[in-house]
Amino acid sequence: MKITNEHYEELAKHVRPLHDAETWKEYQRVGMSATRYRFDLLYRAKISDFVCNTLYRYLNDDHIATALKKAVPLR
Repeated sequence: MKITNEHYEELAKHVRPLHDAETWKEYQRVGMSATRYRFDLLYRAKISDFVCNTLYRYLNDDHIATALKKAVPLR
């Protein structure tokens, strides 16, 4: 992953608690992707200043999606 360990830990700290298996099942039921679910979690984390001013300075959506995938594994 291109994200620094420090930034990954900050990202994961905010999105992991928001993951809910029932909500993920509902996303699946209506045909929404895992990537969309994870980015919705990121939005709900209300850390857009960190994402925009820190992460997007050196990462793109693909890099952030990879970090979210590691932070919120879906089975």
